[in-house]
Amino acid sequence: MVTLQAMLAANQFPGKIGIDDLVGGVAKLASRSQLLAQDFGEALIDEEKLKKLLESNPIQAWREGRGTNNKAYFSYGDGEFATSNLDITHTEALQTLTREISDWRLAQYLERLHGEARYARQIVCKVILRRQPYIDAAKSGPASRNSERMDPG
Repeated sequence: MVTLQAMLAANQFPGKIGIDDLVGGVAKLASRSQLLAQDFGEALIDEEKLKKLLESNPIQAWREGRGTNNKAYFSYGDGEFATSNLDITHTEALQTLTREISDWRLAQYLERLHGEARYARQIVCKVILRRQPYIDAAKSGPASRNSERMDPG
């Protein structure tokens, strides 16, 4: 999904994008998320490793039509990753739908990674700054608790 998002960010979906630009876009997007950065590992800081990783998956899977009833909607050759077999009469609608679906699928994937990494669920609360900051958990959401002082150090 990060690959699709990199194509969208470069305004190259539908269309084609050079592998070096794709690698750069994926690295930029993945580095914004701690979970994705950990998932990509060393490949995130080594362009050649990231290129090989992308070529083996997802590019290879999409070229072969995996997950799409063996109908390939992407091609890869001569250093370019490109869409194919797409009706592009409504490009803006296709981009919007693709962005929404890829955001949703990436969110699902990150939720799985989140659980596997055993991180705490997202905590939303109101922080009030007076003389010392404290968290007002009672006003933060459905889980009511008494206000708790934070250690300012």
